Amino acid sequence: QTEQSPCVFVLKESRCVFVLKESRCVFVLKESRCVFVLKQSRCVFVLKESRCVFVLKESCVFVLKESRCVFVLKESRCVFVLKESRVFVLKESRVFVLKESRESRCVFVLKESLCVFVLKQSRCVFLLKESCVFVLKE
Repeated sequence: QTEQSPCVFVLKESRCVFVLKESRCVFVLKESRCVFVLKQSRCVFVLKESRCVFVLKESCVFVLKESRCVFVLKESRCVFVLKESRVFVLKESRVFVLKESRESRCVFVLKESLCVFVLKQSRCVFLLKESCVFVLKE
């Protein structure tokens, strides 16, 4: 914790509580239900145990499911769909394949407004290129 960086990192042994406060951002990670809440510019992210649900209140919807692992993003005419082993990006009637997931890890990378999101099977890694790095583990 430094005076220059308004970031607060709190990690506990078993419950693994992760709290970050920066520009109206609050990250909370709980033990069993694994609740992840982010509030920034009318944005709310919620993660649940069996299924991961992302909700972004800015004409954007993030949906992550466990088995089929569907990722849908609608923002600035961009639609991201992640199905099983491939990531599809739709931009103005164009289809791009970003990456392929290895085995069942389901890794996807999103680069938009200097933001990179990486999700893996056992650990979740979030990287935000705004003087902040977020790493979430089990």
